[in-house]
Amino acid sequence: PKPSFTSIYYASLDKLYDPVSRPAGIVNLGVAENRLSAPLVKDRLDSANSGVSFDSLAYNPYTGSERLRVAMARVASRHIARCSIDHKRLILTSG
Repeated sequence: PKPSFTSIYYASLDKLYDPVSRPAGIVNLGVAENRLSAPLVKDRLDSANSGVSFDSLAYNPYTGSERLRVAMARVASRHIARCSIDHKRLILTSG
């Protein structure tokens, strides 16, 4: 069987390109973050007092943000499952 995208992605993190320390390293073209416009977007969000952090403009962990997972576990524990749900066992994605 073929390895999953996720396993390949995480394995590549230890082999990323660096011009000095790893000139033969990997350049991942499968993931793209628009870092050129991020400062402009952040300035606009700041002027609107949004409270959004710079990190929010980048890819987040595949499991979802820690803050959201904690909140969803709390809601699900109280209103849906009616038992304690560990937020570390939740994966929240779009779609």
